[in-house]
Amino acid sequence: MKARTRGLTILELVVVMAIIGILATVGVVAGNAIARRQSAQGAVATFQQSVWQGATAAASRGITVELRRSGDDLVLVDLNDDRTLRRYQLPSGVDIPVENPILRFLPPGKVDLQTLEGLEGLVIDTGEGRYALDISLIGEVRSSKVGDG
Repeated sequence: MKARTRGLTILELVVVMAIIGILATVGVVAGNAIARRQSAQGAVATFQQSVWQGATAAASRGITVELRRSGDDLVLVDLNDDRTLRRYQLPSGVDIPVENPILRFLPPGKVDLQTLEGLEGLVIDTGEGRYALDISLIGEVRSSKVGDG
């Protein structure tokens, strides 16, 4: 009988490569799903941040501020001189079904009731989920997921 030499056979290498390929595929698919969910949650967090910053700017500067949508951006604008104070980029494909201005903030940092009433029942669609937003008079935004995108 012939003694076996040390090393791997081609069959063993093929089996190991197949296992690695399967594990890599599962990892990529799971990673893509996680990235999509994070993007959706980021869109909601961006909206929450822009509302909070609008109320804060109105309070700290004593000015009237508007939150507007411009393409994929949320923009805070000083109404005294129509100057952009802040710009927040939303992930592409986010649908916020309201007209400009989204909100108006008055000194001392409160949301204008007229614009707030227009946002009752606001639901934004991130493409990966739909989120109901509840906005308070002082610019707090609560969100809850209401369905898939």
